[in-house]
Amino acid sequence: MRKANAIITVLIFVAFIAHTIVGSLMMLGVDAKVTRMLGDFTLVTIAAHTIIGIILTIDTIIKIKKAKASYIKGNEKFWARRITGFLIIGLMVFHMVIFEMGRYNLVDMILMILLVVIIHGHIFINIEPMLISFGVIKYKKVERIIDVVITIVSLVAVVAFVIFYFIGIFS
Repeated sequence: MRKANAIITVLIFVAFIAHTIVGSLMMLGVDAKVTRMLGDFTLVTIAAHTIIGIILTIDTIIKIKKAKASYIKGNEKFWARRITGFLIIGLMVFHMVIFEMGRYNLVDMILMILLVVIIHGHIFINIEPMLISFGVIKYKKVERIIDVVITIVSLVAVVAFVIFYFIGIFS
C-alpha cells in the first residue's frame, strides 16, 4: 500500500506542478481550459492519497499500541505529515470555492499563499519516505532536486496569486 501511495504521490506532484503553471497563466489572462481538468485530476489523486494515508496512519497507531511504543509522542514528523495534509485539504476546498465564486480579495490571497507554503512544507517533509518507498538509496541529491523544483513552482504560484490580486484591484 505504501508503494501505491508513493505512485499516487508522484501523480499529485506532477498534477500540482501542471495545475500551478496552467492556473498561473489563466489568472494572468491566458485562456486555459485544461486547468479545470488538471484540478479535477489533482482532487481525485489527493482523495486517494488521503484515504491511503488515513489507513496507514490507523495501521501505524494500532501497531504502536500493540508494541507499547512511545513513537507517537516523540515523532514530530509523523504528526507534521498528518497536520499539513489535513490543512492542505481544508485550504484546497477553500481554493476551489473562491475560484468557483469568482471572488478574490486580500484574505483569499493570503490563504492561497498559505496553501502554497503548507503544500511546500508537506512535500519537503515527505520526500525522504517517498524516495525510500521507491527503493532510492542515495536520495539526498534527488531530494535536493525535488526541493528546488517545488520551490520554483511555489514561487510561481505565490507570484501569480499576488499579481492576480493586484490586477483585480486596479481593473
